[in-house]
Amino acid sequence: MTGERVVMRRRSVAPASVALLDAATKSLFAESERALVAELEGCAAGVAILLPWRVAPAYDSREDGTVHSFLCSEAVLNRLLADHPDVPEDRLCYLLLQAILNGDLAVDQLLVRQLPHPDRENAAVEGEGASALLMAHRGNPDHLRIALSYLPPANGNGLKIRVGLDLEDVREYHSLAARCHGVEFFQGLPAPAGPYVIRQELAERSGEPFLVFHDSDDVSCSDRLSSLQAEMARTGCGLVGCHELQVDEIAGQVRALRYPLDVTAALRAGPHYTLLHGASMIQREAFFAVGGFSTERMISQDTQFLYRAYFQIRMCNADRFLYIRRIHAKALTKNSATKIGSEFRRAIERPWGPDFEAVKSGKLELSNSTLAPVRTGTGHQLVPLARGFSV
Repeated sequence: MTGERVVMRRRSVAPASVALLDAATKSLFAESERALVAELEGCAAGVAILLPWRVAPAYDSREDGTVHSFLCSEAVLNRLLADHPDVPEDRLCYLLLQAILNGDLAVDQLLVRQLPHPDRENAAVEGEGASALLMAHRGNPDHLRIALSYLPPANGNGLKIRVGLDLEDVREYHSLAARCHGVEFFQGLPAPAGPYVIRQELAERSGEPFLVFHDSDDVSCSDRLSSLQAEMARTGCGLVGCHELQVDEIAGQVRALRYPLDVTAALRAGPHYTLLHGASMIQREAFFAVGGFSTERMISQDTQFLYRAYFQIRMCNADRFLYIRRIHAKALTKNSATKIGSEFRRAIERPWGPDFEAVKSGKLELSNSTLAPVRTGTGHQLVPLARGFSV
């Protein structure tokens, strides 16, 4: 980590909460204090990450700098300071989120709020219909455990959670499955199948009207699912995403990434990076109308899906941070062979942009382009973690 230290100001907030504020949030906090405190009311260990509101980009994703400020219960701050007694305060936001992502610190409310706290944060438009949250997993078992622990319990509230384990050996996951009541676990065979095979198979097993995607090394904010469904109901869009906080374990930073609010308009202007697929919700009928995922590759197929979806459905991003994304060295986007910008990834994605523009201009049929969905020839299948076993 490099750069000058950021001066932080600590402020006691009734009842039993503390805010750590950098210069950008300090001047905005007072007018939002009451609303923020109300959102953490009744939480023994609540956290709200704070950052200034900014106008979202029009066409492409935009990194909006590092994030240092947060409001939390005194118990959370005391635990954090006990674990890191001599750390500069501008490092505490990163260490707090890293502790949450690693399961070292559990909180009962996890929010991200832009300041000044706007009315639209409270103006929930209730959506209707059951949702299926679909998660493919291959990697650290603890990442999956933490991801599941920050989701609403699947206990009759209309939410179904389905996890596809893309692993050759799943014996160590039986104890996790036994603890996660209401979550359906499957094994993808033969493994590795790749995340898009798993997601496609889970989608085909899910009859719920809304499908929610989630990467197993990330964490959802407490209001993510309700906010996405509310945004879908408010806008009438078939696919809805949101902004993200990145917890970069390589750089030791928390960064804010904003996305265009009108994804369809952004793609009309060109093949931009407009939506984080792992943070999105889609209407089930829209997912299959678009053609589902191509499954012959393990990377980049969300980009192809997004370009193809442009021709079928309206898409948008909520002007809210609802998803906390872990950046780590073992991720496919960081692996030297498959990372963003690698020749392997560029070779896969290179024809999509020109074909996208050609289809838009009427020079090429979508079904004859490289954007058409292609299924893998390998006979992958999802098998319940144990025969007849759904915990």
